[in-house]
Amino acid sequence: MKDFLHFTFILKKLSFFYFWNINDPQNFGRLRLTVSRMSSWQKLVVVLLLSCLSGRAQLWQELNSSAIDANISAFYYDQTTDLLLVGGSFSSIDGIANTRGIAAWDGQTWTAVANSECPAGIVNAIVRFRDTLFVAGDGLFRLNGSEWDTLTPYLDGSISDLVEFQGALYVCGDFWSDPAAAEQARGVGVYGKPDWQALNENILGEPTGPSSICAFQDEIYVGGEFFSTFNMPLTNTAAYNGTQWYRPWNANMFFEPFKDMAVFGDELFVAGHQGRYNNRFINNIARWDGQQWRDVAGGLFSNSTDPAEPGVSTLLPHFEYLYAAGPFDRAGADSITAEYLAAWDGQRWCSYDNPQGIEPYLLGTYQDSIICAYKVTSGVHRIAKLSPPATGFDRCSNGWTLGEGNMAEVQSISIRPNPVSERLFVDGLSIATRYQIADLTGKVVEQGMINPGDPISCEQLHAGLYMITVKGLDRSQTLKVVVR
Repeated sequence: MKDFLHFTFILKKLSFFYFWNINDPQNFGRLRLTVSRMSSWQKLVVVLLLSCLSGRAQLWQELNSSAIDANISAFYYDQTTDLLLVGGSFSSIDGIANTRGIAAWDGQTWTAVANSECPAGIVNAIVRFRDTLFVAGDGLFRLNGSEWDTLTPYLDGSISDLVEFQGALYVCGDFWSDPAAAEQARGVGVYGKPDWQALNENILGEPTGPSSICAFQDEIYVGGEFFSTFNMPLTNTAAYNGTQWYRPWNANMFFEPFKDMAVFGDELFVAGHQGRYNNRFINNIARWDGQQWRDVAGGLFSNSTDPAEPGVSTLLPHFEYLYAAGPFDRAGADSITAEYLAAWDGQRWCSYDNPQGIEPYLLGTYQDSIICAYKVTSGVHRIAKLSPPATGFDRCSNGWTLGEGNMAEVQSISIRPNPVSERLFVDGLSIATRYQIADLTGKVVEQGMINPGDPISCEQLHAGLYMITVKGLDRSQTLKVVVR
């Protein structure tokens, strides 16, 4: 009995080593030592156990064993140098000189980016612009050889984000430029035309200002926590069309402070806290196509009890998926399990098991991999690489039953002709809406999106009686249709 209990304890240790970080040389050494002390039958059990686990390998693998002493706020994969650049409020990485606020990872080791400490303080954003490295934090700075140049010497406050757009760098944050300067900027500014200038009217940054900036459909969008520009009332989001700021959606849309924005496909995704559209809740993420708001298949459900904490912390478009991370535990209207990480494929949410319990708060890319920053304990942060199981996602939501549809209620509709042999028209739609056609057994034989006035092809359906359902976010309507 004593041997059995001891062996059970050893198996728990093995599970910890395997799921936490088997690639860490120190952990791997401990694992090898533990196995070496086992009897032959115990080693056989371990081999069988690891064989079973290998199909569901750990989700996250640490880049190295270094502990970082403060938040990480920026990832940037510099393809010119093949380096991962990491920015944040940390004092150093591995004690290496001049890595305060920014450091570089070459796949094996950390190095300093310059010969002196970056004067940005907390580095919130990094980009290569005109073949030169720029960083943003307590100002905008440029790497000149191996030293830093200050480009905004009179800026009061901090820059949160930046984006390259139409040959210039657009920045946003909670800042004032020099009140005595000819080009004053508050909340948003632009560098590179040719130097520093404001964007017409300025964003009023109270209480914290815009925190995210994005280029979408040849315009600049900013999101965060602010209440106005000088020429019109705005709340938490605004768009700039090259001449003036404007509110890009009507007053029926209200979103709590944005945390992040990203363009995926032909839509702008915004994420952070709960929102409302026409008095309906939006679960921490929504999308905008330039004309209307749409739900994202039920959204992401936060497990946080802190109303000040965003349900989604970060968004990352990566190949065919939009990844979201944050303190949520469910995704989609059918509430699939999604612990801290979910992927949107354009129609549904998918997720992995997360046996390590890692809670990513920032996502980025390095070469072809996704990386994340996560907090271990107070004052200890690490960086890990996503190593998804070879078998793919563990679960995906049902894109149709989520009631994704659109933000408008389905009003009274009718179909014609009925019976139908080739093309079926749905009258009464005002915007693109989801539909499905099921046979009498309930099997879905056709589904998709339908635009007002567009027909649904029925030529592929066998003759018989079917049910067509047109579904919005809160309401659906089902009609019988005969195919002959």
